[in-house]
Amino acid sequence: MPKTFKNLAQRSINYFLVTMPRFTAVKSESADKKEQENAYDFIKGIYEKLFDNPEHLGLKIPEDDCYPDWWTPKKEKPGLPEKIRANIKNVNLFIETIFNIVHTGKKDDSTEASGEKTSVSKENCILKPAMLKYLAVFGIGHEKVNENFIFTFPKGTLKGLKLLADISMEYSKSSSTEIHKKTITPFFLFLHGVFNPETPYTTEIFRGIFENKEAYDKLINYFEKNNFIRLDNKEHSGGMKCDKISFDFIKFFGKPEGKIGSCWKTRNFSGIEIAYDELTQSQTRIGIHLPFFKEILENADKMSES
Repeated sequence: MPKTFKNLAQRSINYFLVTMPRFTAVKSESADKKEQENAYDFIKGIYEKLFDNPEHLGLKIPEDDCYPDWWTPKKEKPGLPEKIRANIKNVNLFIETIFNIVHTGKKDDSTEASGEKTSVSKENCILKPAMLKYLAVFGIGHEKVNENFIFTFPKGTLKGLKLLADISMEYSKSSSTEIHKKTITPFFLFLHGVFNPETPYTTEIFRGIFENKEAYDKLINYFEKNNFIRLDNKEHSGGMKCDKISFDFIKFFGKPEGKIGSCWKTRNFSGIEIAYDELTQSQTRIGIHLPFFKEILENADKMSES
């Protein structure tokens, strides 16, 4: 994984590239495997084009910078988090716009050889001229017909995008569980090209990020064999203004309290948290859920080596 980039915009966009797992299709009458793969490639292609040309979305391109893996945000490089996260927020907004067009749009039968069309009423699609321009850069054309916008997508992509949007919406509605009460944005899976949220895509994503695959596999195997519960993409606080790719492996000591917090705030469960950290050099964070951490530190000299 690269630790430095040509500019700060590339550092931000790298988040979207590395958090797309490999393509996995689902069985559906709405879109076949090829149509799903076309949709996946279309979204990934947006990130690849933006990485090479951030100006396609009007992103600012200051010099690359980041924090070391251990840092004190209030004392070092003030303003840097906002710069990195502003680009991420802009890309999120762009993909959310595509998601809304696809999800709310109705198929237009005037499909041409060059593309596929969907119709969205103007009242459900309030877009600034700049956003329409950005959409066109990435192959999404538009025209106004009466009270509707007619959007044209590259041929072979629309059915897969529609299916992905529907899956993403349903996932957001069912993401809260007894173990962890959370809310996730409707376009979260759409953003990462995940058709099948039942696959272990989060652990796969981070395996691609970490350089030492053998150590990573050993870690994951330990938690799976010892019956720890995997929790994908828990709700995070912070300045990124969007959900963040992460996973936790946890084991409870007592009844779940309905909220899995950050590491070091653990009360009744143990395990680990692995999350993307857009601000640091390694761009990942591994934390330990350790119950009664303060008490353990204070009594460490009384514990056996095991």
